[in-house]
Amino acid sequence: MEYVLRTFDVVKKYKNHYALNKVNMNVQKGDIYGFVGENGSGKTTIIRLICGLIAQNEGSFELFGVKYNSSDIHKVREKLGAIVESPSIYANMSAKDNLKMQSVLIGVNSEEKIKEVLEYVGLSELYDSPKKAGDFSLGMRQRLGIAMALIGEPEFIILDEPMNGLDPQGIVEIRELILKLNNEKGITFLISSHILTELALVATKYGIISKGRIIKEITAEELRNECRQSTEIKAENLRALTKAVEGKLDGYEITLVPNGIKIFGEIDLSSVLKLIIDAGVKITSVNSSSFSIEDYYLSIIGGVKND
Repeated sequence: MEYVLRTFDVVKKYKNHYALNKVNMNVQKGDIYGFVGENGSGKTTIIRLICGLIAQNEGSFELFGVKYNSSDIHKVREKLGAIVESPSIYANMSAKDNLKMQSVLIGVNSEEKIKEVLEYVGLSELYDSPKKAGDFSLGMRQRLGIAMALIGEPEFIILDEPMNGLDPQGIVEIRELILKLNNEKGITFLISSHILTELALVATKYGIISKGRIIKEITAEELRNECRQSTEIKAENLRALTKAVEGKLDGYEITLVPNGIKIFGEIDLSSVLKLIIDAGVKITSVNSSSFSIEDYYLSIIGGVKND
């Protein structure tokens, strides 16, 4: 198992306030890691720490297996591209000139590379355009920011609230670009966001942070299992109930609950109830539920308290 990022009991404290309180997170190579939390939860703080913009008070972290205090940490950070809070774009310069400036800063001065990254993010029409970045739409600025991150050919890209303020079309474009970079170039992503429905369309893993603590890390598959629709049927005689449905609901996952069964997935409820009643089983209760990603998130952070 290859990790791009691991943090170990990281603490960041400002006077009496814990911005980060023993944070442990694990981002594997190839992940699209959805970093979920309310405003002020610590998302941007941990991102700034990873990028070397601030230092922790306690704990440690590793980037590409290299410890934060190693002499090689600056070298491995060259594999990292990041947009923290908003893209660092010069509003009075064209897209091409912004990319030239970024190329000079990282020592990659190639006209061909600039043309390539603009084409990759869907901004090829701006290669020879004098239009200033300050006149771009927010979605275009976000894509230009990603193009600037791509100049250094990163293996790991961090995006801080990349969909914040975008219109629906802009959100779709950024989402498709993230998936394209992950699938075609194998780039690992850490994406902080509070737009959970959008993260659910791209993330392969989630880290849920609240009040400076990582409360849960969960894969996309595990989250789907938590959030899927289910129907709970209880009866006076559990053995008779299980016998009534045995072999009749192939393709559905069925688990036992106290005095009943839980069926996962969409079912024809009237047909299932008729099946049970025709078998002479007396039903005591029926309850259908569908747990959304927002419901799951709120249920998780609901139990978090400040120290």
